[in-house]
Formats: sequence, C-alpha cells, structure tokens
Amino acid sequence: MPGYTHDIFLSVKSDAIFGEWVSSIFIPLFEAYVRQDIIAVCKRAPEDIFYYKKNLKPGDPWPDDLKTAIQESRVAVALCSPEYFYSEWCLTEFHTFWERGKTKSKRLLVPASIHDGESFPDDIRGNLQFESFSEYVVVGDGFRTTKKFSDFQDVLKEFSKRVADLVLQAPPFEDWPLVEKTMTQETPDVPQQTLSK
Repeated sequence: MPGYTHDIFLSVKSDAIFGEWVSSIFIPLFEAYVRQDIIAVCKRAPEDIFYYKKNLKPGDPWPDDLKTAIQESRVAVALCSPEYFYSEWCLTEFHTFWERGKTKSKRLLVPASIHDGESFPDDIRGNLQFESFSEYVVVGDGFRTTKKFSDFQDVLKEFSKRVADLVLQAPPFEDWPLVEKTMTQETPDVPQQTLSK
C-alpha cells in the first residue's frame, strides 16, 4: 500500500553554482539539522529528503521516480533562483505542493530564495515570504572559514525547526495528483504566506 516515503522533497533548478552549493553546503547541514528536529517534533525516526540530481530538459518525459517522490513526500522546500521559474519541472513541483496544501488548508510548500529574488514572478514575489539564503550562496572551501558560514548555520537551524513543524502537520497520505505547469500558462495568484512564527 502506498504511503509517504520522504518527509521533504527538495525542489531546485541546478546549475554550476547553485547545484554545487546545494549539494556541498545546503544539503549536508539541512539534512543533519532537520532530521534531529523531526525526531524532536514528530516523535519518530525521520524519513529521507528527496533531491533529484539528474539534469532534465524541457520536453523530457516525467521520470516515474520523480513523480513517485513528489506524491510520496510530505512537504516541499523550494530553493528558488530566477531560472527556477523558467523550468516547467520546477513550476510543476512548486504548484503541486502549493495546490495540495490549499486543498487541505495546510502549508506544504516552504519557499526559500537562493538569489536576490527581484526577478521572481511578481505574483509569487509579492505574495510569498521567502526565507533568504542568497547572501550565503558561496561556492568553495573558503566559505567554511568565514563568519558568514557560522551565520548561515544559525539561520538554517531555525529554518529546519520550522520545516519540521510543517512535516508534523502534513495531511494523511492520498494519491496526490501532479499539477503540471507549462511556460505558456499563467501562474495563479497565491495568498500571503510566511515562514515566520
């Protein structure tokens, strides 16, 4: 019988800079912090974070493992860059979790900016409160020796606690549909959403 197999679906448009930062900096720290927070908040062992590492191009068919991971994840963390909103894959991930949350009156999409956010779509930028990691997106070993790296860890610890709270509140599993988006469709207005407590 199907059910949730992932606590978190990580949605990101990878490239040379953002992909490297997500893989080498964000994921190891976030996974370590959020696993501890899920244990503390949910009172159970954590389930995996899903991160799709393959490079998909427009027009590629949806891989079955990606569809399954979207359906079997409790919440999504969207690490947004300008290119994110020009990817039909990312838009589908974003809106699938957004619409799923709307149907259950739950917040299941956690948006975070890994860029300044000024070029994000107006309706999204104007209506969603993004956690900002943009000043911490630095690639290279030297970042780990800076004060910014320490500051980033403090910000990420608080972010992880908020994500764990949403994992706890996720609705029971259903056969969730994909909300497929294409670049020709308009992005629907989204009501104000905030990560702050």
